[in-house]
Amino acid sequence: MLKINLDLIMTRRNIPNPRKFLIKQLKINHVTATKLLKGNSDLIRLSYINAICTELRCTSDELFEWEQQKDEMPLPENHPLQKLAKRKEEEAFWERIRDMSPDELREVMKKI
Repeated sequence: MLKINLDLIMTRRNIPNPRKFLIKQLKINHVTATKLLKGNSDLIRLSYINAICTELRCTSDELFEWEQQKDEMPLPENHPLQKLAKRKEEEAFWERIRDMSPDELREVMKKI
């Protein structure tokens, strides 16, 4: 099942009030904004996807995540949707970065 990853993208972009951002900046109504942020929207307008990706400088691949459901037939490992499978390593990386002090970040930058 495809899911919307909007809350994760908003966190990475340091947007303090994601719901307000969607409503004020992107002119998305408050009910839809709430559903999108909770990831439980069954529908999303292409104009919203375009506005979100444009404003947040992301791609649709970053916006969506695919998760195998228990009642679905398993997809082969080489299926294109597997590229959208939850990226736990990537999420863990961003969490570590968020928790680092400025000094720790400087040290990491020196190593890079």
